[in-house]
Amino acid sequence: MSLALLAGACSNGEDRPGQVTTESEGTGSVSASGTGSASASGTGSASASGTGSVSPGSAGFTPVSDVAPHAAIGQDISKVKELMAPAKEAKPVDWAAVRMVITAGGASKKSDGSARTLETLVDAPDTVAFVLAAVDGNGGSAGASDAVRAQRVDKGISVLLAAKVRDELAAAATKVGEKNLDPASGAPHNVDEAWAFYTAGGNGLASTAEKRAADFKREGKVNEPVIAALAAAQAAAVAGDAAALAAAMTDVSNAVNYVFYLATHKYLDTEGDEVTKAEGESFYLGIKPAVGGAAPSADDAVVAAFTSGDAAAGRAALHQPAVLAALSVSDDERVDR
Repeated sequence: MSLALLAGACSNGEDRPGQVTTESEGTGSVSASGTGSASASGTGSASASGTGSVSPGSAGFTPVSDVAPHAAIGQDISKVKELMAPAKEAKPVDWAAVRMVITAGGASKKSDGSARTLETLVDAPDTVAFVLAAVDGNGGSAGASDAVRAQRVDKGISVLLAAKVRDELAAAATKVGEKNLDPASGAPHNVDEAWAFYTAGGNGLASTAEKRAADFKREGKVNEPVIAALAAAQAAAVAGDAAALAAAMTDVSNAVNYVFYLATHKYLDTEGDEVTKAEGESFYLGIKPAVGGAAPSADDAVVAAFTSGDAAAGRAALHQPAVLAALSVSDDERVDR
């Protein structure tokens, strides 16, 4: 399976009481419950009542609802990483066990007691197919080493998490439109879920964002904007402010895109290493639809650069004005200067 498999579209959400709605590493836990109100200032901060600890990289956001079961998906992600770890030492991976975690889950439970799985986390069939092809060693991953397959699984899961964040925010917007503002099950809860899937108990995109910030000496400028925008989204959801929520959703999406932009830029320099190439290609799936929609030729050039190893050509394509505009990467945020 190739890069033609794009990050899929989002569904309308899951497991919402009261309404039928249509890379990272580390460990951690999240637990928060209770009800309350939130407020946001011009800086995007929010405060809300609730209890519990928050996961690494989540300072600045306090859930107003219980999203511990949602953040527990991070435990499944951690297990997948653990099972794939032998690939780093050129040892065989128990891919049947990896598939079982992805398709059956176990750590994250829905309100009805059934498992929330990585396979069914979000309606993104192309990305799910990309991940499972890597697990099974078929399609575009046929003949690939375990190390390459592990990168495709790991980074493919990151793309799924990004889609899930957007999915939950879209569900929150729907509930604001319906004036369903119950902290425990309405719009604020969906924003809390978006945060839970972004952090994933220390195993989500927040961790990846921190690593990319360190890579490019942009500490405080990669993960923090995502958290601030999520806090602003929560405050808007609590207040039932549809316009403010829409603005915050855009900010979240742009900030998440920036994580994948940095990762793509970094890993375009493959130096002929197939594992690094797999890492970069898989991260690129997170912004490929946006790049292709804005400038198809740029998308083609980035894909070709991963194959040819011509990092300069790929990065030049990534910095075409139309692409930067689509990703909302400002002059100050560019890393090619």
